[in-house]
This record gives sequence, C-alpha cells and structure tokens, in this order.
Amino acid sequence: MFPFAFFRRLISRCSVAGLALALASGVALAGGERTVVELFTSQGCSSCPPADEFLTELADKPNIVALTYNVDYWDYLGWKDTLATAENTKRQKDYAERRGDGAVYTPQMVIDGIEHVVGSRRGEVERLIAESRDESRVTRPSLSIERDGRELAVRIGGQGLAKQVDATVWFLVVEPRVKVQIQKGENLDKTITYTNVVRKMVPVGMWRGQDLEITLPAAEFVQGDKPHGVVLVQEDHGGPILAATAIVSLGDE
Repeated sequence: MFPFAFFRRLISRCSVAGLALALASGVALAGGERTVVELFTSQGCSSCPPADEFLTELADKPNIVALTYNVDYWDYLGWKDTLATAENTKRQKDYAERRGDGAVYTPQMVIDGIEHVVGSRRGEVERLIAESRDESRVTRPSLSIERDGRELAVRIGGQGLAKQVDATVWFLVVEPRVKVQIQKGENLDKTITYTNVVRKMVPVGMWRGQDLEITLPAAEFVQGDKPHGVVLVQEDHGGPILAATAIVSLGDE
C-alpha cells in the first residue's frame, strides 16, 4: 500500500529550509501543544471497555490527542481482535523495554510516551496529563500542518535547541470511530465503540533538532472512508513523544 520507493522519494523532498518557507493559500489544519494519550486495549479483555469509554471522553478534550491501539496477545482467549496488529503489540513492548519495567498489559494508557497507568483509573490518568504540561520534562519542538490543495506541509521548529535528538516524524492513519460486536470470549455479546483507532503508522522523516519541513501528498494517506490523521515527533526506540498534532479530515479538495 505504501511502497518503499514512494518513501524514498518522499524523504528526498524534505527541506531543512526553516519555517520562513510558507505555502501560498495554505490552510492551517491543526497546531499547538498536545498531550498524547495512547490506549493499548483488546476486544478479548473484559476489563478494557471502561478504558475504551474513557478514551472517547478524552478525545473530546482540547489539547489532547487520544489514540487506540488494539493488541493481539489475548486472541487465544477465544476471540480474535478484529482491529489488532502485531505492530501495535510491538509498540507497547518497545515502551516497556525503554522504561525498563516490562509492564505490558491491558488496558494500559501511555502518556506522551513516558508514563503508563491502568487505563480505567481516571484520577491517575488525569494527574499524568496535567504533569505532562510541565515543559521541563522533555524538549518540545513546535509542530504545525498546513494543506494547500493536494499537499500537506508538516513544519517542525527546532527553536535553536542545543540538545541532539534522534527522533522520527510519524504519520498515523486514524479511523475516528469503529463499532465492533463481540461474538466470543470475555466480552461476548458486547458492542464496543473504539475511538481514533490507529490503522497504520508511516515514518515520513527524521528529526535531529533542526528546523524541518516535509511535504506530503495528502491522497497517499487517505484510506477507506476518509479517516483522520495524526503527526507525531517521537524519540526513537519507544522514547518520549516530543510533539503531536491532529488533522481533522483528509478528504479530497
């Protein structure tokens, strides 16, 4: 769906020209600081539905990017998760390895790629979200996205940061709502609505602390019924999420 040759051409179009380069008639889609809440969940997990509902509430709050990752390691319990991928499971395990605590469970919420908590513990989640706004915790670049016709311009500002970072710019294809009727396993006969389901994570550039602009063909990231999109700047190997922003719609213009 996204051949290697396409990404090689895409990366070659990245320009470290700074933020002074602006698109004529561009329309800003999103911007500003965001706290990223990632929920690792499973359709085969009886304790997950309350966390799934809580994530839906968080997704409606300003300055929060809420994402759902269905994992596959509970499939043996009798119901194969229809949204799960091995990539989602690996992402969760990468976080655990980076933290060094080996904590891989559902429902698990990870805040800005740093802290984790049981996803149904509302008070703890809200406390971690509040703490994530402390700018002393991580080095945060600026991040904005504009659309001009068929192109998306992703701009990252280094702001003269002295710290050397090894980070990847990720484009996430996200489906806003998915309703699933569970027919076996621990959630038998339940209908669960999942919010902002991550369907695919695509690396579109590397960030080393400099001003960076990446031009993307918008149509390449529209799959199915016009899913939403999210851009993350994240330190490699399960590190902190340094910046994030959401695109409300990627429909054709």
